[in-house]
Amino acid sequence: MSGAQGAARRCVLLVDDDEDSRIIYSIVLEHAGFSVTTARSGDEVLRLALAEMPCVILLDIGLPVLDGFEVMRQLQATPACAIPVIAVTGRVMTHQVHEMATRGFADVLFKPATPKTVLSAVTAALGDGE
Repeated sequence: MSGAQGAARRCVLLVDDDEDSRIIYSIVLEHAGFSVTTARSGDEVLRLALAEMPCVILLDIGLPVLDGFEVMRQLQATPACAIPVIAVTGRVMTHQVHEMATRGFADVLFKPATPKTVLSAVTAALGDGE
């Protein structure tokens, strides 16, 4: 695998309207060797996903402009965006986790998700145990 392919494979798109969450999770992921692109609202995700082709998207559900469910619907409607998406949310009730899985989310993390939990979910979504 070339360096460029390896870098693309290790890129995470982190989408959260909470600045503290973006900072904390970015630091943890960058320390683990990932490059991180961040966004604050749902309307930025599709454009960034196509431009960056991240290996994983960490997606807050309660976003301004487009919520995480609508973002996921748009990602699924775009074949070029076949990227694992991990929901990170404080607004989904436990009984909705099954529904989120049926909508195609690779995993659901509840805020406040510890940095270790976020890193574990990202590596699990990659399926290679890194």
